[in-house]
Formats: sequence, structure tokens, C-alpha cells
Amino acid sequence: MNLRLIALIYPNIIISLFFLLLYTLSNEEGYLFCSISFLCLCAFLPSQLNNRKIDVFEPINLIYFAVFLGTAARSLLVTLQGSEKFDYLTEGFSFSTILGFSPFLFLGLLSLNLGYSFHNKRIPIERLFLLKRKISTNKIHAIFPVAIFISATGSFLYLKTINLDLSDLTSISNKRAIEVDDGTYSAYGHLKFLASFAEVALYLVLASGLTMLKRSHKLSNQIMIYTAFAFAFITPFVSSSRMDIMLVGINCLIIIYYAKNRSLPKKVLIGTLVFSVSIASGMGYLRATAQGNDASTYTDPIQSTVGSGNFVDLARTSIIIANVPEKMDYLYGTSLISWITAPIPRVIWPEKPNVSLGPSVRSEIYGLPTLNNGFPPGIVAEGYMNFGYIGLIILPFLFGSIQKLLYMTFRNIIISNPIALLIYISFLWRFSFGAIGLNFSQALVQVATDIVVMGTLLILTTSSARKANLQKAKSL
Repeated sequence: MNLRLIALIYPNIIISLFFLLLYTLSNEEGYLFCSISFLCLCAFLPSQLNNRKIDVFEPINLIYFAVFLGTAARSLLVTLQGSEKFDYLTEGFSFSTILGFSPFLFLGLLSLNLGYSFHNKRIPIERLFLLKRKISTNKIHAIFPVAIFISATGSFLYLKTINLDLSDLTSISNKRAIEVDDGTYSAYGHLKFLASFAEVALYLVLASGLTMLKRSHKLSNQIMIYTAFAFAFITPFVSSSRMDIMLVGINCLIIIYYAKNRSLPKKVLIGTLVFSVSIASGMGYLRATAQGNDASTYTDPIQSTVGSGNFVDLARTSIIIANVPEKMDYLYGTSLISWITAPIPRVIWPEKPNVSLGPSVRSEIYGLPTLNNGFPPGIVAEGYMNFGYIGLIILPFLFGSIQKLLYMTFRNIIISNPIALLIYISFLWRFSFGAIGLNFSQALVQVATDIVVMGTLLILTTSSARKANLQKAKSL
């Protein structure tokens, strides 16, 4: 019995046919929108045609989840309840046009799943020097204060740069970018990079504690976890980066899941999800209030997540395909290499290309003003923006193939090797769930940033296996 098909594919076929029947009987376009949305989930059929036990955090399942939230669940919300955010994001565009171009998302996702199913190859990384090392508890205790100091410095400089006004509580979770030149804005990513050391330190302490912690170190480990957790939230909260806040909780879940041999306590799962959604809703409320918008939407966890406009959005994908190249020229691969300029701070090079396509989509296709945020296209639409219909097929296929290669490379060693697990979580979420709804270079820069910080801390907190064994023998 294939549990993957029963859980992830068959119900969507039934739901899609049900809404298609309702559309046939009523001619209501909302029902057709729901039918096509759930049909997009059926594009995952090729990747689910095996009897392997479901790995909750396998990349293709995270991508499935992103499509479910942004496409299927959103279509139900829009059709049955309504969404002010959806109305805002589709204002000025014909709903019939959105429906007419919506099958292209299905084709792109189908191509991605075919790429994921195309091979089972892996890279033999077991002999990499870092994976042959052992985490040292003593080195963690020595390096942890340094990591927190770097994070605190980055957060302080970021708060000072944006001139945070603590007297106005509604403005605390609002600022995203500030002007550094005439018409040019910077998110000060280099300061956020320094602030991210606390987040990575949190993962390091949590993973080492779950896999090799001595009872005598339990209290100090808990203190380090709470300290890192608090510092990891400062910059994302102030910059209103809700997905970054949720990422901290989800990455902790991933570490616990694999450290406990692919199992997850229900209390931990529910508690983390409730906390993440509550924080994200609160941040959205503060930002909406500061900007003079209706904040009531953000107090509803369904509206603030499913109705947010994040993840893989069917309507946005259709709008982009329908309006390129009429409103925006083809990119011809430039968005796939824009990550090269990312290390250069915008305060040094104000005119440097933006690794995010969101601002361009928002300003050129939607005709809306933008600072540094925008409407990210997702991998499927990005393929079309670069090479038309050929890109819509090829880029998702390659993206899916890379996802499978990375998963197969780490699948069998992340259970027993905490260092491999930490490297895996450095790219897993951002390069699967995150990237499918963003664009390639933006996701690559985020992954590279996390891996650089993680690699640095791992080198500083690990010892060679031989040295670690000698130290262990002396302690006996």
C-alpha cells in the first residue's frame, strides 16, 4: 500500500473533480479556480510513486506543503470566505485571464516532480573533513559567547541604522529597508548576516544536546538555547521578516525530527506551530497598524498565513505569464546569476542588481510602488520570465533534480551524524519550501549565508575524531 499516494494525491484528485462538477453546474469561476488549484497538487504524482516511508521533511514534501498553502488552501479561502489580500493582489487583472493561464503552474510543477523522480544519485560526502570531525562540548561553551556577541553587535548596529523608535510600539515590527541614495533602498543584509550568528548557534547547541549531551551539561545547554533563541528573534522581528521567525521554529523541529530517528513529539510540534503563527500574526498586525492599513486581517491566523500572498501563488504565476514580455522584458538568465553581486553591500554599490525579483514584479507588472519588498514570482514563473515557455519547463525540472540530489546525499547520514544534520538544515528549508515561492538567486544567497555561518561555527566547535576519542579516553 502506497501511503504517499493515499495521503498526498488521491484526496486532491477527488476534491478537484468535485469542484469541477460544481463549476459545471453553477458556472461559478471560483469553483474552477479551486479545481485547478487542487489539480496542481496532483502534479506531485511522479515523485510519490514509491513505497518508501514518508519523510516529513523530504524536500519534495516541503515544496508540496508550499503549494498546498499558497494554491489549494488559498483557493478555498478566496472562494468560500474571501480574502482582502487576494483582492488587492489581483486588482486590475481579469479573473478569466488568471484562470486561462493557471494550467501553466501545473505544467511547471509536473516538470519539477519529473526532475525529482529522474534519478537517485547522490554525492559521496562521508569523507569530507568536516563530517569526520566530532562536536566538542567544551568548544561550544567557549565559542557560544563569541557567537552571541557577534549577533548582538549586528542587531545593535541594525537597530541604530534604522533609527528604531521604541516610543511607538506599532513601528517596532515595521521597517524593512531605508534609503541610501536617491530612489535606492538597502535592507542592510550585512548587518543581518552578523545577527544570524545567534540563530545558527541555537541550532548547534540544540543538535549537540539531543545527540551527545551529558547530564552534567543539561542546565548550561538549556541556558544557551534560551539565550540564542532570544537573540535570534531580534532582527527578524524588527524588520518584520515573518518567514524568518517561522524558520527558526521549523528548523528546530527538523533537528528534533531527525535526531529522534524521524519522529516528532506531538506537544513539540503543536507548541512550535502555535508559537510561530502567533508571532507572525502579531508582527503582521504591528506592521499593518504602522502603515495605516486594516490590521484585523492579521489577527486571523488563517488570513495571515494562507491569505498572506506568500508561498506558491497560482494567481500571481498566471498574472506574470500573462504579462511577460508585454509589461516586463524577458530576463534571459540574468536573474539566475544575480547572486554573484550579493556579497557587495548596497551602501557601497547603490545601483547593484537586486537578487530578489519581487520588487521588479511589483513595480513593472503590477504597477505598484515598492521599496525593497515586492511580489516574488516563484521558480515556475521565474523560468518563464527568463526563457518563456521553454524556461517554464526546464528551470523547474533542473530545480527538482537538484533537490533530489541533495536529499539523497544526506538522507542516510543525518540520523547518525549531527554535523551532517546541521549542514542539511542550513539549506533544506530555504532551498525547498522557500525557493519554490521566491526566485533562484534570492534563495541561493540565503542558503549561502546560512552555510557560511554554520560552517564557521562548526569548524570552531569541532575536533578531529582521533583527538576527540583521546580526550574521551582521558576523561574515563
